Amino acid sequence: MSTCFNLCSFPFSSLWGGVPPSLLYPSHDHDPPDDTKKKQREKPLHLTLDYSCSESEKTQVSIKHDHSPSPHWAKPKGEKKRGHPISRLIPSDVIVLSDSDESEKNTSMSHETVVMCYGIKLLESDLLTLQPGNWLNDQVINSYMKLILAYNRRDIYITNTFFYTKLKRSGFQGVSKWLKNVNISRLSKILIPVHTGNHWSLAHISIKELKIEYYDSLGHRNNSCMKTLKLFLMKMLHHFKIKPATLSRYQSSYPKNIPRQTNGSDCGVFVCQYARWLSFGDGQTIKWSSNCPFSSKEMIRLRHHMTQEIKRQELIPLANN
Repeated sequence: MSTCFNLCSFPFSSLWGGVPPSLLYPSHDHDPPDDTKKKQREKPLHLTLDYSCSESEKTQVSIKHDHSPSPHWAKPKGEKKRGHPISRLIPSDVIVLSDSDESEKNTSMSHETVVMCYGIKLLESDLLTLQPGNWLNDQVINSYMKLILAYNRRDIYITNTFFYTKLKRSGFQGVSKWLKNVNISRLSKILIPVHTGNHWSLAHISIKELKIEYYDSLGHRNNSCMKTLKLFLMKMLHHFKIKPATLSRYQSSYPKNIPRQTNGSDCGVFVCQYARWLSFGDGQTIKWSSNCPFSSKEMIRLRHHMTQEIKRQELIPLANN
């Protein structure tokens, strides 16, 4: 019994990383003259391999190779696949990559969506900022703030990370579009992530307590931010026709005894945790000195915890971790 496979244009270049088999084991002992080489290049190569399995069985493999470029097995998305006769022998989920494809593979992986957290698309590169020693980026902080809001009452509003920068640059009119669907009259507090250069802090406007607080894990003060927020508060209440308390009654403060960072990379984690704990309760300021919910010693655990919360899109009690 004899079986014959005609493997025309077999993609040898895919098997050896783009190198033709003839170059893997070169022989220079009996090189033909130049004119002979030229004729060989002009004519297609016909190679027949006979492998006798037994007296009764013989498999003949005929390979015709015309030196034309062989297509890769792994085709880019959107490109039509070619029907090689032996393609059925290769699992559909196997991708053969040459060395030149490795950089493309690594680049494309970083652009694949890992999770959607309340409308925010997070890539693998975004979640990597939650690894110890990295600075959290806007996508991670914004998704965590959305997560906090989803678990809270409707009387709390947390802005995105671009809010304060826009407010500082364009004033109230620059951020009013983000407030049009917010019921300002019912708010008890507003939390605003503040980015200054390479550092994250959190501003807390407690409408109920008539306070504007600035939470900075390095203990920095930001009087410019306090003035900007007072002006914002006045214009916001006026815009929505809400009778404000006298702005002079709003106290500006920098809370003491709050958890502080001990390195140069955890400020984003602290901002997220400040927001988490400030958003719960009856609207009163947390007594950090007597009931401190986290510390700098727990940053590695908190980073992992936040990663799981974002992936699962739910706040997980720390006690269960």
